[in-house]
Amino acid sequence: MVVVSDMEILSPANKSGDGRADYLRKRRTLLSSDVNLIEVDLLRGGARPSMRQPLPDYPYFVLVHRAAVRPLADVWPIGLRDPLPQIPIPLLPCDADACLDLQAAFTGAFDSVGYERALEYSSPVRPPVSEADAAWIGATIAGPA
Repeated sequence: MVVVSDMEILSPANKSGDGRADYLRKRRTLLSSDVNLIEVDLLRGGARPSMRQPLPDYPYFVLVHRAAVRPLADVWPIGLRDPLPQIPIPLLPCDADACLDLQAAFTGAFDSVGYERALEYSSPVRPPVSEADAAWIGATIAGPA
């Protein structure tokens, strides 16, 4: 079996402490190989993996590092209020990209596990958000009036 693409959904451990060092080693190995790397970072906290060019000021990102065009990467910055994008998943060079609808995948996983019952929505958001975003979060959690 040949690995063509590796998707990493970053966790708090990938972005801090010893777990960060382990993740960065794995990332360096993947980026020096023929494997395409897709990084999905839906965490506002912790340190982001470094890039040659600074990333724009957004809370979330998807990065697609295609083996054929490194060191370039495709970047999807995602705002707090934005739906998650559809992203390409690179396959073999002779094949068209697959398409992953991140919003549909996230919503399906969230709903199937019942996270709305498990998460503590009354606690302050960490790291803090702007007052406008905090108001939007509160209204979104409260639902339609």
